[in-house]
Amino acid sequence: MSIAITAPQKFDFQDLVCVELMLLFEGNPGLSLFVEGDEDAEVNLPRQGLAPLVIEVQVKGASGPVTLSEIANCLAHCPERKASGGLFERILASPDRIALLVMSGRCDDSASAFVMPFTWDGSPPKVGRIKTTTAAAFLRERLHACGLRCGSHDSAKVAPG
Repeated sequence: MSIAITAPQKFDFQDLVCVELMLLFEGNPGLSLFVEGDEDAEVNLPRQGLAPLVIEVQVKGASGPVTLSEIANCLAHCPERKASGGLFERILASPDRIALLVMSGRCDDSASAFVMPFTWDGSPPKVGRIKTTTAAAFLRERLHACGLRCGSHDSAKVAPG
């Protein structure tokens, strides 16, 4: 498939995801959606008595299965022309900010632990839903992704095991 076909299809997928998010949260007065900021989209979801929930959306087409490595690479995404301020850093810095990764591939067993139901309302997963072994495997992949983006190609230095 040529890039002339692939790029427009990926933008169409991103547009459909944005429309789906607007429909999912349409009952929330004050909802806003910004397309193409630091991420593919950003949803600001008002909450009663709290700061708005900021949902940073990354939309990715996949040619294979979605793995913990793919998730870690998405979270390592930095704003254009910047080496810091990545998605993972931003969601760690604010309790009112989360990442929503929408990927067209099927998740492998480890990555499927992070899948939210189709009826997701913006609330976090229940405590204990992500097993310690899955979280540890994700963190190893995250460290590896960070090491590769920061110029270290020696994964043994970055993430043992």
